[in-house]
Amino acid sequence: MPALHVVGALDDIAPRRVDMTGSTELLHKDINCPKVFETARTPFTKAKVRGMACALDEGGGKEAPEFMCSLSMGLLDGDETRKVNFGCAEGLVPEVDKGELKAVGFELMWFENERDFYGAISVDDKIRIDMQQARRDRFIEHAGGTYK
Repeated sequence: MPALHVVGALDDIAPRRVDMTGSTELLHKDINCPKVFETARTPFTKAKVRGMACALDEGGGKEAPEFMCSLSMGLLDGDETRKVNFGCAEGLVPEVDKGELKAVGFELMWFENERDFYGAISVDDKIRIDMQQARRDRFIEHAGGTYK
């Protein structure tokens, strides 16, 4: 693994374990394996020396709390999903799975809302696009040209 080099004003790091597995030979099911643990621990250790905060994504399923607790020995400041962040004091407790479930549920609602909102806009835009294409084609034909 390359050395951690801090350039500019970097306050925290938050690698995603799914990305770590995706950029190696590992599979998604391996996100709590020792190799991923070391891949997170090593830069976290270096980041802490520089006073940086360190967080890790929650995407590890039922094994994630154990993975995070073993990593948190002064290295882990937070646990996050894409839309919800937990501080370790609040996040790594015996019932962490309940908080994670609520966070994942919230994210699901967020993404469904985005899909529905932007989907409706997309349908409206499709109608406008068709109208504009027809208008443009008429202008081109009127000028004696063709549009392909």
